Amino acid sequence: MANMLPISLVENSEFRELMALLEPNYTVPTRVTICKCLNSMKAELIKTVKDELQTAPTVHLTTDLWTSIANDAYIGVTASYITGEYELKARTLANVSMEERHTQTNISAKLSDITATWQIAETTQTVVRDGAST
Repeated sequence: MANMLPISLVENSEFRELMALLEPNYTVPTRVTICKCLNSMKAELIKTVKDELQTAPTVHLTTDLWTSIANDAYIGVTASYITGEYELKARTLANVSMEERHTQTNISAKLSDITATWQIAETTQTVVRDGAST
């Protein structure tokens, strides 16, 4: 994702002409095909991470609230755990909009939703946050 171009680039006629020139035997996939492939990869990764999290005896979360250049607020949550094969993993579980005020109650509710989604509420042992007052 070095240049952050949209997937719709594959529908651009100039891009298709360039690809035909570079590799005439290659058929550029459609945006729909690429999106299906990405969604399939995402579902596979979610299943893998959920399976790993289910076998982890404890999960530790790191969270950070941040604001984009467009002044949109987000909360990011990363889980750290050790797999059954004694491998340390750190997986981003969420990077979602945080439109609510950044109060302890609202942040706690958002973290509860995220841990429920990933089915780790019972195994979460610690939550580390940045030094912000909230």
